[in-house]
Amino acid sequence: GLKEIPGITGSADEAAALFAKGELKPDFDAKCGHHHGEHSHEWKII
Repeated sequence: GLKEIPGITGSADEAAALFAKGELKPDFDAKCGHHHGEHSHEWKII
């Protein structure tokens, strides 16, 4: 299944790089990919 990666949520650039390689995908269903809280993105393993 999908697993959250809390350590990566604080680094949008790092997460975007992994997403570009197909290793991650944004959690659009739960958080629309962005929110205004502590982290700018939440990512999950595909």
